Amino acid sequence: MDKLTHFFEKHAKIFKVIVPVFLILLYIGLCALNINSSTWFDESYSAYLIRGNFFDIWSMTSIDVHPPLFYFLLKLWSFIAGTSLVALRSMSVFFGVVSIILLFRLLCRHFNLTAAIIGSFFFTLSPMFIRYGQEMRMYTVVIALVIAATDVMLCALDTKDPKKSRHLWFLYAVLIALGMWTHYFTALAWIAQLVYILYRQGVFTKDGLKKLWQDKPRRNLMLQTYGLAVACYIPWTPFFLKQSASVQGGFWIGPVNLEALANFFSESLLYVAPRELKDWLLPLTITLLVLIIFLSLKVFHRIDQQHRKKLLAVLALIFIPPITLVILSLPPLSPVYMTRYMIFSLALIWAFCGIIIAFALTGSHEHKPALVAMGLLAICAIIGVVNVTNREPNGYVGYTVQDVMSIAKPGEPLLMDSVWNYYDGVVYDSAEHPVAFYRDWSEYEYGSLEPVREYHHNLFDNLDEWLSEHDSFWVFYNNDKDINEELLKHHKINQTISNDRYNVYHLVKK
Repeated sequence: MDKLTHFFEKHAKIFKVIVPVFLILLYIGLCALNINSSTWFDESYSAYLIRGNFFDIWSMTSIDVHPPLFYFLLKLWSFIAGTSLVALRSMSVFFGVVSIILLFRLLCRHFNLTAAIIGSFFFTLSPMFIRYGQEMRMYTVVIALVIAATDVMLCALDTKDPKKSRHLWFLYAVLIALGMWTHYFTALAWIAQLVYILYRQGVFTKDGLKKLWQDKPRRNLMLQTYGLAVACYIPWTPFFLKQSASVQGGFWIGPVNLEALANFFSESLLYVAPRELKDWLLPLTITLLVLIIFLSLKVFHRIDQQHRKKLLAVLALIFIPPITLVILSLPPLSPVYMTRYMIFSLALIWAFCGIIIAFALTGSHEHKPALVAMGLLAICAIIGVVNVTNREPNGYVGYTVQDVMSIAKPGEPLLMDSVWNYYDGVVYDSAEHPVAFYRDWSEYEYGSLEPVREYHHNLFDNLDEWLSEHDSFWVFYNNDKDINEELLKHHKINQTISNDRYNVYHLVKK
């Protein structure tokens, strides 16, 4: 296997071009498998929010639970790519591609080309990384920022040039701020990196903190770095403090239990819940984890100190975020543990496995277990990609809307029974089939519904007036609800479409 490493290094210039191009095409192809699937509320919110201008976006996000940078980027992206579902989702694919390029560059710079090839390959196959490359949400942007910040941090810690070090630390500060402008839980990565920085600065040794404080240049540089990060974030700080209460114990966040903790690995490796690890999936997962732990111990014992330090940086990003979220979810605090908030940790597990396998393949006694680990990881990747591709059952609003639009007459509107269905359905709104909503059918309890009020797209307040204007229309109901009798005063049911989630009625005037 040393010959393989020598071969890679001998043709490094070629592989540094061919491998990223291959991985980019592979990632785009895997994301394309399910990029046109039905949208869901968080994505629908993203698409609906950017109907406004940048001031509207700032205003709306200030009363929601996420900061505005991702929505600003999505608005800019829409000017270039358009506002269709696939066009908006393609921005996440783009930042996924950026993440792959940044990771390959990081691994080449701080490890070696073999680690870069194998680590980036498995990173590209990470089910959660592919999953959120198919959504118009901020997670691949977060991954790109975390990887970029990690590279800059490691370079800043390694450089001996004071001027270059200062520039790198200030760039790191800007990346920290951008991460917080994108998603609050990016702070988990910065916490992990701060622990690692303190470790590299010797703070955890005897009198380490005292020595750092007495070293004026190092102390001031650290204070200036984090001071700049805070300064860049000051404009959004009041909204962040206001929103913190909303995120703490949000209705979408479940309690932390053993299943939630096990989900960190099962979802990362196979994109399944722990309870779905049946038959041979459980021994597959356990065997892979045991092998990776075994190889990690062997590799850590054998490699040089510099590489060992860099591996610790990756491990910090993998394990410190979930540990932090568990601590923050303990009573009397409300739960904040959710796997997608640690998306960079879930994706970097795959990169770490690839790095370990690469080093093990160049060891003297670790070839066979490394090859077995590589094979098992490849099997997990295939299963995970299949699970991601088949993740969504038929019956989501998007599928139902598309089915109805394929048979509806031109000009027939689609009326939604709830603001939630309206949000999801309006993504498919068209001039021929406008998606409408009777505002009085919903109570606006959450800040995420403010754009509906503000933009008022195809909303109406007078039901009788709206019904008099339409001879025929389609109305969507969750299948646990009965049709509103008011709709049947002057219209009758002409056709019904039912599935696992919805009953859709075609109403025509009597």
